[in-house]
Amino acid sequence: MLPLFVLTMGTASVLPTVSDPVGHAALRVVPLVANADLSSAAWLTNGSGIGINVIIVALWMLIFGVLARRTFRWERRR
Repeated sequence: MLPLFVLTMGTASVLPTVSDPVGHAALRVVPLVANADLSSAAWLTNGSGIGINVIIVALWMLIFGVLARRTFRWERRR
């Protein structure tokens, strides 16, 4: 969990400095970075890229949901 957090925080901190649209879009695909970009877009009220951010967030929710469904095993207490 910690590597995911470090990757997300590092990418989210670099995201505002990237001026290339392709690089900016590639960074938003990193898990949870679209959430940070969506929050900053809402805070700054510029509204750019909100649609694609919502799609990326929904896709990551779907991926993590499927992953959790496949890997979670319930063990009953005795």
